[in-house]
Amino acid sequence: MNYENILFKVDKNIAHLTLNRPESLNALNEGMITEIGQAMEEVQKNDDVRVLVISGSGNAFCAGGDVRVMKQAVESDTPAKLLKEPLQALNRAASAIRNLPKPVIAAIHGVASGAGFNLALCCDLRIAALSTQFSQAFIKIGLVPDTGGTYLLPRIVGLAKAAELFFTG
Repeated sequence: MNYENILFKVDKNIAHLTLNRPESLNALNEGMITEIGQAMEEVQKNDDVRVLVISGSGNAFCAGGDVRVMKQAVESDTPAKLLKEPLQALNRAASAIRNLPKPVIAAIHGVASGAGFNLALCCDLRIAALSTQFSQAFIKIGLVPDTGGTYLLPRIVGLAKAAELFFTG
């Protein structure tokens, strides 16, 4: 399958899914979200795949949702309609990552913010460069964390640290 927003390949039983919008720090748009879901279906169906590695191209893992797209939706006449399907698709992709019966590793560098941070939380293992910056940036734009963040983060880092990240971004 050909993708425009991600790179996907299988090499020696390892599937590699690379978020590939480096000009936007791999911010999630509807096309990328759809392609992540499609790649997850490929991994699920391929019995030769033993592990999935998710990474980001360029200078970031994933900056979260594409705020330019969100701004356009909010300024439209039907913001709820325009945001509902991409958010549902993102949650389905996150669930597919979380529930994949094969190990999923997030290789994180640069920025992992908002939904990008939460996608990494969906993975079984997270390996981050020392310089990685993690942010639950939802609070900074008046949103509640999505993509399972409020469920997963406290279970991984503890309630106090999770609350600090949720309340301060």
